[in-house]
Amino acid sequence: MHSAEGQNFSLSYCGGYCTYQLKDIKQFQTDLLPYYTIPVKIIEKFPDYYFNLIQLEYGINSMSYFGITWNNLSTGGRNHVSDYSGEYKLDLMLKAHKIGIYFRHNIIQKEKFEMYAGLKSGFIFSEFEIDETFRINNVDTLHSNDIFTSKTFFGEPFTGIKFYPKKRLALCLNLGYEWNIESELKSGEDDKQLRNIRNKIIFLDWSGIRISGGVSVLLYSFKK
Repeated sequence: MHSAEGQNFSLSYCGGYCTYQLKDIKQFQTDLLPYYTIPVKIIEKFPDYYFNLIQLEYGINSMSYFGITWNNLSTGGRNHVSDYSGEYKLDLMLKAHKIGIYFRHNIIQKEKFEMYAGLKSGFIFSEFEIDETFRINNVDTLHSNDIFTSKTFFGEPFTGIKFYPKKRLALCLNLGYEWNIESELKSGEDDKQLRNIRNKIIFLDWSGIRISGGVSVLLYSFKK
């Protein structure tokens, strides 16, 4: 009824939820607290978050598929304090774009149902923005903004299912674990490495669980 008809192209969109390691980034935020001379508190500490996933897939045959994958990742942290005299705010915003390729193979295939396993791999391009504001009411406001970037390799084994309510439409559910090679964050202006208060290099690691669900639409089929 679907992929068994022959080679084909399909496009899918999924929304998902992911967990993050980010050990060094979280520690970087926490390490700042003892150095403040005002009672700054952590308001947000890089929570797990939602993501979007788009994939273009080519059916090699009725059982095996090859595709291109893109998705975004984002999270952030905030240190903050405010009262009648003013405000201090440190926003730490982290985002990334992933692009890669994948292969999947059906383990179970019925007329309207597939269960599969596969592997994704590719590159992650990340941006870490540090935005700091210190305001004294009716006196002055100090502001600084720094951006650091990184790129690294990822791999993600995954499994999933597809259900075909219509001939050209499928509903999909996926579960995977993404593994990253840890990468340094560097300033775009002078290639300076981001370091913590002990002058140790901070490494970025997005590794974690990836859960997603969405729809897949058959764009074109080559009849055999």
